[in-house]
Amino acid sequence: MFNLYIQCPQVIKEAEYIPKESLNVFLQYLENNDYSPGTIHQYLGAVLHFSRWQRQKGRYCVNAEQSDKTDFIGMHLAALSVPWCFSQKQKTHCCRIITLA
Repeated sequence: MFNLYIQCPQVIKEAEYIPKESLNVFLQYLENNDYSPGTIHQYLGAVLHFSRWQRQKGRYCVNAEQSDKTDFIGMHLAALSVPWCFSQKQKTHCCRIITLA
């Protein structure tokens, strides 16, 4: 189910660091609420990008605190020009979904 929306091998690899059940619940919510495949792709990518960023800081996204989210949006995304498997347009979506997490 997850692979329908994300094809980038690096991004798929990052999913291994998030509990499968958590990703499935998130994905099911998006599908059940009729989000478009493109939006689901962007939102999953945002969560996985946040996960990668957290791991680079020695933390895991499942234990993220509000300050982690604020730092990611304020400092990391602001400085990012071409993120890993992540388009410029997706930054806006990333900010929206990470603040909800």
